[in-house]
Amino acid sequence: MIGGTNVPGLDLLGTSLSLNNGVLRVTTKVVDAHNPAATAARIAGTQFLQYVTRWQMGNTLYYAAMQQTAAGASSFYAGATQSVDLCSISACDPHVLTYPESGFGGTAETGTISCPATPSPSSPCTVTIAVKAADVGTPAKRSVLEEVGTYGFATSHEQGLTTNPQALADNVPLEVDGLCCFNFSP
Repeated sequence: MIGGTNVPGLDLLGTSLSLNNGVLRVTTKVVDAHNPAATAARIAGTQFLQYVTRWQMGNTLYYAAMQQTAAGASSFYAGATQSVDLCSISACDPHVLTYPESGFGGTAETGTISCPATPSPSSPCTVTIAVKAADVGTPAKRSVLEEVGTYGFATSHEQGLTTNPQALADNVPLEVDGLCCFNFSP
């Protein structure tokens, strides 16, 4: 919700994962992702819509993501979560977590976005990301992906380009919706 108004383009309904033949498939249901321009227009300054699924495996946070521009161009990427450390005189806390796009620290993956003719909560769009397991720590049948959560962000810039001055000025991705959390064992 933004200003008390629902934003269907970032309204998340559920996420599931599967692992087969070295590919981690992340599937997320979004109420209505067919018109990214209308969604971006609802949130001032938005250039990118991002759907990010994050989990912990061992001591590392990994993610799989899909990004849409207002014009509808989509990209899919994954990798290890990064951070921007907000250093003051005494410490470098807090940290702003980022999910870098391909070319900025993430790795390009394949994926699809599929929407019915009239998306709705009972007939939502589906975002599917096919992640090469080697790009996210090589999960295997005995792995546990802990605290799997999915988040919908609106942002003015790509996350992999977030600088310390931007983070200090609170120019960071705006989390509009989130689904938390479950553990996944392949």
